[in-house]
Amino acid sequence: MRFSFLTLIIGLLFLLAGCFESTPEAPKTPKAKPKLPTPEVVSVSPTDNGTTISLLPKIEVSFSLPMDSKLGKELPTDGSCTGVVQLSPDGFQTCALLIRTGNSDQQKSFQFLPTEPLRRKVRYQLRITPEAKSKKGAPLKSVYTTEDRFPTKWTISIGASGDDLGLALHTDAQGRLLVAGASRFENDDNVSEDGFLALYDREGDQQWIQQPGFGKLPNALALQPTDSGWRVGALLPGASGTTLALTSFGEDGVAGPPVEFSWPSAPQGSALVLDPAGNLLSSGDTRRHLRVNHRRWKQRSSATLGSGIFVKALALHKRATLYAGGIVTGPLDGTPSTHTQDGFVMKLDPSGLKRWSRRLPTAFSDAVTALAANADGVVVAGVTGGKLRANVSSLAEALESGQGDDAFVVRFDAQGNPQWLQQLGTEADERVHAIALSDNNTLAIGGSTQGVFPEQQTAAQGDAFVSLLQMDGTLLWTRQFGTSGADEVRALAFLPNGNLVATGSVGGSLDGHTHQGGLDVFVVQFDAEGKRL
Repeated sequence: MRFSFLTLIIGLLFLLAGCFESTPEAPKTPKAKPKLPTPEVVSVSPTDNGTTISLLPKIEVSFSLPMDSKLGKELPTDGSCTGVVQLSPDGFQTCALLIRTGNSDQQKSFQFLPTEPLRRKVRYQLRITPEAKSKKGAPLKSVYTTEDRFPTKWTISIGASGDDLGLALHTDAQGRLLVAGASRFENDDNVSEDGFLALYDREGDQQWIQQPGFGKLPNALALQPTDSGWRVGALLPGASGTTLALTSFGEDGVAGPPVEFSWPSAPQGSALVLDPAGNLLSSGDTRRHLRVNHRRWKQRSSATLGSGIFVKALALHKRATLYAGGIVTGPLDGTPSTHTQDGFVMKLDPSGLKRWSRRLPTAFSDAVTALAANADGVVVAGVTGGKLRANVSSLAEALESGQGDDAFVVRFDAQGNPQWLQQLGTEADERVHAIALSDNNTLAIGGSTQGVFPEQQTAAQGDAFVSLLQMDGTLLWTRQFGTSGADEVRALAFLPNGNLVATGSVGGSLDGHTHQGGLDVFVVQFDAEGKRL
């Protein structure tokens, strides 16, 4: 077949056009965005099942990444369990109201506070939701919830707008707790002074609180159980003299009328005990150092113990033995005065006859301020300006110069022989107001300190302290606690389970309780290891 030259040229052109035809582009796949790192909860405070917490705990949540600055700024105000941070006592059926108080560590840690006190002795749980987002917008991978709940403190607070002070404690076999104290309210129009008595069940829930109607401020109270309730004795100093009062309370808290006896001078001390028959024994005056008043007020007696005697503490073992302690400013049973004042302890029989006396013969001011007795003798506590040296058998050799006033504990056997000495102190001053013996071969003392005990922290101008010792004098632990005001322990008692309870006064908010003004009464509890519940 013959092709023309023109046909050949056209074919070649078509062939070349096909060779240079462009290939269609494949569709472009969009680039994947870089995956944002996911924030995680690194830690929370309080920790899972950690130590008991205040009723106004500082809650801190820490994350692995910087978080959105708005985190937690808008939390619910209706008690519902919504929002980024939730704190609940009932499995997140209801939640406490929280506010954010700050953040730190480049927005990795956030702090929160409840807007009102939590419920006491209740276990709370903390939850963080995926609403918590990082600074770049990445949420938590999942909900974070503390595995265990952390309990709020057992602490009890009693107070009004004036000054209130816990002075005495009694526990029974059921674990109930009776707290007695003094209450003073003052305004422009009048001054109201009285004692109070409050009963708490074994969980620390108040059953009732009543006032006996003393009309004066007691500086010492004594408690004693009866078949139908309790007896309450009071030492009531006043401008016109001193009154001893005795009243009874029933199980329902109803008080009988107080029976009173007065004398025209001021008491030389603040010691008061009730014997098993319900008789009141108290500090006397400069002429009659010890007063004994029959509970039916048919008999009254007194004892003169020596010149310059001030009875600060009394202790009974059953009805047969009475111990008195305090300050002596002159000779005592043949022992001369070594300083402006010495501490002393003496043993008396029920008739007031002195069996023996011992003084702390140091070159420094000393005072015996608390006593506790058992069949083996008496444990004496107080303060000294000296410093104890260990491993000495003679009390006269035991004290030398120290810093400030320290607490001391001395145990005497029934014959008046010193068995051991223990000193507890800081670089500042201590005071001892309370002592208690347990059924577990231990004893406790309590008071106040202006310093800081080893491994403890100070709260402010003056803290309360409690120390537990074995009956051989070995110190087991000391716990210091308090508020922004002045705090002190005034009474101690052991519960049937071996735990220790303490009462006294605080000058601020303790463990998140609302401070009512002036001084408030507190009651705290420690386990055998010294953990404050």
